[in-house]
Amino acid sequence: MYKKILVACDGSLYARKAIEVSADIAQRYKSELTVITVIQHPLNGFGMFSVEELGPEAYEILKKKGNNIIREAKEQLKDHDVNSNYVLEYGNPGDTIVRYAKKNSFDLIVVGSHGYGEIMAHMLGSVSDRVNHHAHCSVLIVR
Repeated sequence: MYKKILVACDGSLYARKAIEVSADIAQRYKSELTVITVIQHPLNGFGMFSVEELGPEAYEILKKKGNNIIREAKEQLKDHDVNSNYVLEYGNPGDTIVRYAKKNSFDLIVVGSHGYGEIMAHMLGSVSDRVNHHAHCSVLIVR
């Protein structure tokens, strides 16, 4: 049923639950599982900072954080018998996940219901909501 599954991971509790659910589905359908972590642009007073505005040191800190999240996801999946890949992207999480899923022909996107705290979610919009409304394929939101 699902040949390619994309699971979004930001290191939150709900993302870890999404990894567990997606691993179960991937095992059941012998699917390829890809974990995507998106480095979020920090906000400035006028919107998002560009990579150039951040400077190389700040970008490296964000990249290191993203790689740590991927390392944790690999650790979480080590006992699951799934073919897994890991991707680190940079940009707006919701838009980046949707774009990556479409470009790479995923059949299912799995996301946690919350990643940000409540205040940040209201300011930025919910990643799961954005993915759910803009994805070209099925979306499973895990609580």
